[in-house]
Amino acid sequence: MTNSDTYYCVLGIIINQRGELLLIKRADNGCWGFVEGGILFGEKPEDAMKREIKEEVGLDVNFIIPIIPVSWTFEKENKKEHIVAMVYLCYVPLENLKTNPTEVTDYRWVTYNAMHSLKVELNTKEERLCYGFEEVMQAYRVSSGRT
Repeated sequence: MTNSDTYYCVLGIIINQRGELLLIKRADNGCWGFVEGGILFGEKPEDAMKREIKEEVGLDVNFIIPIIPVSWTFEKENKKEHIVAMVYLCYVPLENLKTNPTEVTDYRWVTYNAMHSLKVELNTKEERLCYGFEEVMQAYRVSSGRT
């Protein structure tokens, strides 16, 4: 296929002690989603996940669980992009976030049950969830036994 790229990344569903999920508003495109980023050459995916969490929200995470990989496609500037993400559940005991303003402009902790109302809220503000959000949430539902 011409005019297309595939990117491999790690993506973290960060969960606090109350069971809430961390959503961040990305500085590069303004969408809401999870902490994610590329894997450096020679880097283990688990180490890439820990690095991205530290870089974007300033948290040290030692307890991560890999779940199923997910993928999605989208079109950007007349170019098709394919993302393959290794998804991790990341548990944090503390919530002392120190967001990096070049990566994250806002954040919020959201319960799983509040996700639908969040989508409605974002639509009224003309904001959006990141591409692949539904695929990631499906992986979370499967891994956590939610149907």
